[in-house]
Order: sequence, then C-alpha cells, then structure tokens
Amino acid sequence: MKKTLLILLPFLGVTLALAGEDKTQSAAAVVNRVTKGGRGNEEAQAAWKILAKLPPEALPELLASFQNDNPLGQNWLRTAVNTVVENARKSGQSLPQAALQKFLDNKANLPEARALAFEILLQIDAKTKERVPSFLNDPGAELRRLGVAYWQEKSLEAKKANKKEEAVAGLKKCFQAASDQDQVDALAKELKSLGENVDLPGHYGFIQSWHLTGAFDSTGGKGYGTVYPPEGKVDLAATYKGKGGEQFGWKEFPTTHDHGQMDLNKLIGKKKDCLAYAYAKIITAQAGQVYLRAGCITALKIWVNGAPAYAREEYHHGMSIDQHITPITLRKGANTILLKVCQNNQTDSWAQKWEFMVRLTDSAGSRIAFTPAEKTGGE
Repeated sequence: MKKTLLILLPFLGVTLALAGEDKTQSAAAVVNRVTKGGRGNEEAQAAWKILAKLPPEALPELLASFQNDNPLGQNWLRTAVNTVVENARKSGQSLPQAALQKFLDNKANLPEARALAFEILLQIDAKTKERVPSFLNDPGAELRRLGVAYWQEKSLEAKKANKKEEAVAGLKKCFQAASDQDQVDALAKELKSLGENVDLPGHYGFIQSWHLTGAFDSTGGKGYGTVYPPEGKVDLAATYKGKGGEQFGWKEFPTTHDHGQMDLNKLIGKKKDCLAYAYAKIITAQAGQVYLRAGCITALKIWVNGAPAYAREEYHHGMSIDQHITPITLRKGANTILLKVCQNNQTDSWAQKWEFMVRLTDSAGSRIAFTPAEKTGGE
C-alpha cells in the first residue's frame, strides 16, 4: 500500500493528498495552473516549495511536468529544477546523469525541458558538449540553435581556408536547419557572398500573396469589435461600402519582401481610423497542428478556416517576426486564413505604419510545407 502524505499549502489552506511517487506530479499540477494576472500565485508559491525540496532523483519527473501551453508554469518549474540542482551540489548529492540523458534523448519530451536537461548534464560532465553537433535538426529550437551555431562556425572556417565547395555545402545545411532570425539572416548573407541564391521568405514560411479589401470604418476604435461582412463569409467577388462611402472590392497583392511584409498604406491607401481584411488560401498535404506566427504593428484578429484563432487589440507597439504566436490546426487540402488589421487615429510620425506579415511553422520555428491555392476562392 502506498504511503500517503498530507501536505498543507499555506495561505489558502489547500490540502493535497500525495502518494509517494505522485508528489511531484501533484505539486507541479498546482504550479501549472498559474495564469496571467497572478491568478494561482499563492497556491503556486506553496507548491513550489514542495518541488524545490525534492531529491535530485526526482529531476526527470519534474522536467516531464513542463507543459507546452503554459510558459508561466514553465518559469516556476524551471526555478524549482535549478533549486533542486543547487541543493544537490551544496549537499554533495549526485545528480541522476543516466536518467537525465535518457530524458534528453527522448525527442517526444517538451523541447524547453530537454534543453534544461542538457544544461544540467553539462554541469555533471563537460563532455556532454560533444552532443552539440547532433542537434542540427533537433525538434527543439534551443538545442537546434546550438547545432546550427556549431556547424556554421565549421563552415566559416572552410570559407576562410578558401574551401568554397565545402563552405557552401555546410552553410546550406545550416541554413536549411536554422529557424532563429539572426542565424537565418546571417547564413543567407554568407551564402549570397559566395554567389548562392537564397529564398528568404520561402525559408521562413511566409505567406507571400494576399487578397486585401478595405478600408472599413473604425472611428474611435469601433471597428475592432464590429462584424463586417468578410467575417461571416469571404466572397472575393463582393464589393463593400467603407469609410466615407468609398466602394471597394478584393484585390490580390504579392510581396517580395524578405520577411513577407505587407504595407497597407501602399496597398490600401494611407488612412486612419479604419481597418482592412487580408485573406489567403493555402494547400497542405496533411492535417495537424502547426504554428501561425504573425507580425503586426497595430490591432489584429485572425481566423483560420472560419474559426477565431488569435486576437490582440494594441496599436503601434512595434513589429517583429513571430511577434504573435498561436497554435492552429490545419486540414489536409485547402485551408483559409483571414486577418483583420486595424489602424487608429494617432498623428505621431512613428504611428503612421500599417503593416503585417504571417508565416507558418512547426514548434521549433521551421517552415511547414504548404502551397498557395491556384485559385483562391471563398469559403
């Protein structure tokens, strides 16, 4: 029979009945319930104290409790893991090297937790660094970055030694694997310097052609919550009456920008207190979860296959690749993406931009395979 421990979480008087090996999971579950705005913080503080006092052999189980959809919970768990490691170091206890190695090797484990396991293994044995070259195509972004950096350095050494063929082959291998913007752009620059053609927007997975319509009225920001016709049904043959009585329909616009940017001031017209819709249809060979990563300098709403996928009402907060990230589920075959991009009435010089960009990737930030529909039609 399992020995059960009653652990009282202070402050709120919450009681957890924890059976021996369930202790880690139960306390971690409390931490993973923390949400934005501080909800659940008090319970998490008490649960964290339980986790921080775990013996070092509990580290793999603690790492396994990381959840992909809760970065706040991950932060709590990361500090608990680091505290367990530090306590073991101070007390002279051994860390479970073999179990941590097994956790790292299992690519089904959460990438962030695997990267933390690698950091711990480096503290145990510096020779763990010899694993870095094998991370080139790792599904985890942090580990993959290390692998790309290693092979990028080797390729640049070949370039300096005037071994062009070897350098190009190595840089191409790195470019194909890279997903972080700084590495991708640096590798593209090196390849171009060696006379190679580079398709940056294609590598990133940007959608490079959109149908646009607008501008609809959004005086005083009212348009963000107003349901205009494209939100009910996209009809590319339709015409609409917009702000000031302007009549407009849908027009298709491609972009050749390296980061897939669409400048609505140029394509729709420089307007304020308004909004535009952007629509694209893509074809995918298989169904599954992917990540939609958008950059947008103003308020944004996104629908995928007609269902709400993301929303953020904020204006002129800057724009960058992967500024807004959300998991979405694509169907095999045709999929539609609709954006609502709003503009406010600020007159400041820095508040005149009205732009967006969207790319589709896997969890590590590498592009997924998709093609634009030959004929982009309505839903």
